[in-house]
Parts: sequence; C-alpha cells; structure tokens
Amino acid sequence: MRKLPRRGKDLSFNEFLRSKVRAPAEIKALAAMFVEGFDAADANRISAQALAADQEAADEIDETKNFRVINGYDRLLNGLLSNLTRPFRRCT
Repeated sequence: MRKLPRRGKDLSFNEFLRSKVRAPAEIKALAAMFVEGFDAADANRISAQALAADQEAADEIDETKNFRVINGYDRLLNGLLSNLTRPFRRCT
C-alpha cells in the first residue's frame, strides 16, 4: 500500500484500486477484502488518503510489535474478580 496517495484529490480505496493500480483483478479483490476485514471499512467508502495516513502512523510506532500479559490473561481476570464484593464461582 505504499502507493496510496497522501495528497491531492482523495479517492475511495476501490476507486484508487480501479484507477491507479496496475494489478490483476484477483489481487485488487484481495486488497479490498483485506481493507474490509482488517480496517472494518467499506472499500467503496473509506478514503485512500486515510488509509495512507493510518499506515504511516502505524509505521512510526512499529505496529508489528506484539504485547502480552505476563503469566497469561487469566491473571488479569483473576485480579478483576478479586476486587468484586459478591462471591462468584469459577466456571471451567
């Protein structure tokens, strides 16, 4: 998505694919499906410039880093449960 426009006349992502991208239709369809799935956006409505800005911001913070809760997510839930006043029983 490095070719996404950052300035000038804005287009929807699908308009961008149709008018600016030289690729087989199958590749364009995969790109549209990715945007609709990952960004939860209608490719006919989402701005190509907004996607470019989003990608630029993600690159700046190195969005590929993964984070996790040390010792597992159940520690988080157990901590929340321990602060409740009503007794609850654990479901397994």
